[in-house]
Amino acid sequence: MIKRDRITKLVVLPLYPQFSISTSGSSLRLLESIFREDEYLVNMQHTVIPSWYQREGYIKAMADLIEKELRNFDLPEEVMIFFSAHGVPLAYVEEAGDPYKAEMEECVDLIMEELEKRRISNAYTLAYQSRVGPVEWLKPYTDETIIELGRKGVKSLLAVPIR
Repeated sequence: MIKRDRITKLVVLPLYPQFSISTSGSSLRLLESIFREDEYLVNMQHTVIPSWYQREGYIKAMADLIEKELRNFDLPEEVMIFFSAHGVPLAYVEEAGDPYKAEMEECVDLIMEELEKRRISNAYTLAYQSRVGPVEWLKPYTDETIIELGRKGVKSLLAVPIR
């Protein structure tokens, strides 16, 4: 389609707000390979936006959704906001320099700052899900965190899938 429509400028925007070598990174590497091998694409002017989790519109949209859902609870101010993110192997972050964990934590902080501007100051936490295989993944793990919160007496959770 790019060639057929004679596109001359391109913006590449992954649909993942936070960058990870395992998601956006793998897609961008494939795209780079395709561009290198294609005569038309190799010289095309293009811009890559690797992550956009800090964009005001995204942060406000997430805060809007959380604010709306909190209204469904009898005691909204007592609800723990539980951010559950897709995990990645710990080695990606520690050995390969994947910025995913730092971007995810900053994203949660930005959303909570936006909520605080709206006078919503609920307790919150971030945990990671979807681990597979024998390697260690980002912690804390979602399943273990939910059990621990129950042990601590947390009665209401608003689960916020992030990413």
